[in-house]
Amino acid sequence: MTNASRARKISQFLAKTTLPSDAQLTLISGGTNFRIGLVDFLAALGVTGTIVSDGDSGGTPVLDVAGSVNNIRIIEDGPGVKASVSALNGLTLEHDFQRLGEGLPVVGDLTVQSPTLKSLIAGTDITFSETDNKITISRTGAAPPVSIKTVLVQQLSDLPTASGGFRTLAADTEYFFQNPINVGTDRFVLSNNTVINSPDSAIITITYTGTNPMFTGVSVTSKITKVRLDCLNADLFDFTGSTDYIFQFINCSVTQCDGIGEFGDFLALKIFDVSFENNITTGARLLGSNGVFLSGGGNLVVQSAGIAFDAGTATFDAFSLDTGFASLASGATYLNLAAASANMNAGRTGTIALNKNVLGTGTMLSGGSPDDAQWEYDLNDDIPNTRPDGLLSMQANAVNTVIAAAGTPVLVAGTWVVELSSQMTGTTGGRLTYNGIKNAVLPITSSITIAPVSGGTVAMSIEVAVNGTAVPGSKRSASASSGGGSAITVPWQHIFNTGDFVEIFVTNEDTTVDLLVSSAVHRVN
Repeated sequence: MTNASRARKISQFLAKTTLPSDAQLTLISGGTNFRIGLVDFLAALGVTGTIVSDGDSGGTPVLDVAGSVNNIRIIEDGPGVKASVSALNGLTLEHDFQRLGEGLPVVGDLTVQSPTLKSLIAGTDITFSETDNKITISRTGAAPPVSIKTVLVQQLSDLPTASGGFRTLAADTEYFFQNPINVGTDRFVLSNNTVINSPDSAIITITYTGTNPMFTGVSVTSKITKVRLDCLNADLFDFTGSTDYIFQFINCSVTQCDGIGEFGDFLALKIFDVSFENNITTGARLLGSNGVFLSGGGNLVVQSAGIAFDAGTATFDAFSLDTGFASLASGATYLNLAAASANMNAGRTGTIALNKNVLGTGTMLSGGSPDDAQWEYDLNDDIPNTRPDGLLSMQANAVNTVIAAAGTPVLVAGTWVVELSSQMTGTTGGRLTYNGIKNAVLPITSSITIAPVSGGTVAMSIEVAVNGTAVPGSKRSASASSGGGSAITVPWQHIFNTGDFVEIFVTNEDTTVDLLVSSAVHRVN
């Protein structure tokens, strides 16, 4: 029999979309029906209250509601921001800036809670401006001096006041010309350690219209660099009456001048990388007893009868003309020297080297010679390179070489002809002496035709002799009889010091019969 009570409905189950606060929910536990109020039910589930968004509705929510699924978004790192889990299991957000190890920091201590940004404060002659979110730093005053000993010259009044036609520049001071300046007929007097400078000789010209030398100084060390000079009617310099000074004229241009000028009794004079844009009547005239002269680079155009560099009778411890170009009118000379190395002090050498090119019909060298013992010339137009060289010859000789003892070397007898000599002295007695200042490794070649003056066949030898002593390692031998003859050649080499000399010795190895060297050539080259 069916139990009718089991089939009865509890209620009609009318639909509701909300739970009223007095609602009772039914539940079964242990086979028994129970009811529980709504408030107690929610408390048991732990879902009291609601989850809603808070803050700016335009922000990015952490809870992503997607239908029945609620996603909690992960916090990701962004530019300059990093996220991490703290030791207390909390989320930590912090900046991710780093400071370079150089310069002054713009941001303060990066480890504090609130790092500070430092302010920029404009210093003297500096201003800040902001346009379109850009900060511009500008200089409002004049350009700062190169050093605390620099005078900025923008106009004539920035120079010392003229007195008696002279503007005396201060000692230990650089005059930095920022604008072209015309000083009229006022001359410059340089003091000790005066420097004249500018940004570049292509844009700054100092003009002088007088007729006396533009720059003078007495026994002062000074320097002119990176300017263009213009003095149509005068020499650039006059340093006569000075002693033991150093003057440098470097990396400059000369629009026009009458001449470079006179220099005497200097400790060092350097004229380097100076370009002369127009003809000059005379060049640099060197006087007195001097230390070091150096010049190179640049170019010169010298008029007829002019001399680019005139050493005259001046003397030097060192003299060097290096790479450069010159155009010489007919009758002009590039370099004038005293003969026979008279310009160089004892034991000193001068050098004219490295592509000294000359255009025009003038003369490259007068007075001196590449054969002079204390000069070296190399790679110059119209001047042979210096090469120590000596050449002697002897033909149809009838003078016998007397042999006093068999096996003993003897100087060849006869009269020699000096064919060539450069930095060497040759004699009619068969001696070649090295006159050069620098030690030189030079080859020696000696060739002779030799025979005994009587009797049968004997063994003979030839040796190179250095400073009067035969060199055993150079010995070459041959045999001949009277009426015949043998040709013997000796190749050798020697490290020549100044004054070393070489000769030819011969030996009768067997007897005391005299020998005849009928012909010979003796060469050092």
